[in-house]
Amino acid sequence: MSNGTKTYEFKPALLIRRHSYFVTQNQIELANKDGSDTVVRFDQITSLRYADTTAREYKFRRLDIGYGDDKQMRIHLTSTLSANANNDNDLREFYKLLHAISTQLNKARTDLTITIGETPRINWIYFTIGALTLLSAVGILLGAYLSGVSDKKLMDSLVPITLMAGFGAYICFMAQPWVRRPNIDIANFKLLVEKLQQGGEPID
Repeated sequence: MSNGTKTYEFKPALLIRRHSYFVTQNQIELANKDGSDTVVRFDQITSLRYADTTAREYKFRRLDIGYGDDKQMRIHLTSTLSANANNDNDLREFYKLLHAISTQLNKARTDLTITIGETPRINWIYFTIGALTLLSAVGILLGAYLSGVSDKKLMDSLVPITLMAGFGAYICFMAQPWVRRPNIDIANFKLLVEKLQQGGEPID
């Protein structure tokens, strides 16, 4: 490692080993479990994507770095919804790593842009889950009506069925796989990371 190397360590999730990343002015390096290293030079990078997803009481954050011939380095972290850079050491270190990467890229690769949001494939999966949930709720209600269930039982079932339908509709609305996710330049991504470092959650 050179004298200009900066080291960042954090646990991506509770049951995952601590990851160590090393950032220089030319590259980012990940120390693998088997003792080898994954090295990505900044001049190799072809694409960038930052996404976060909320599920129940957890938030999943990741930076996808595409490089070379369809290779990818994924930097990710899972934390509780209440976590932010002020109260969670792993999340703080994660954002420090993102800031170091964006700072170096802002010097070396001003031609790059970064997509903010999930991939179309994942959004279609979410949309499908939401649509199936919504259709299931409608099917349950219609089936109960056609089967001759008493009005009282039908009314009693409206609340959970409505909640189920609302949840499905919400997932569909949030996924919107046909909507193109925005691209921002590296300078603005650096500013975004700085806001996240100050405890500004969520990004949208």
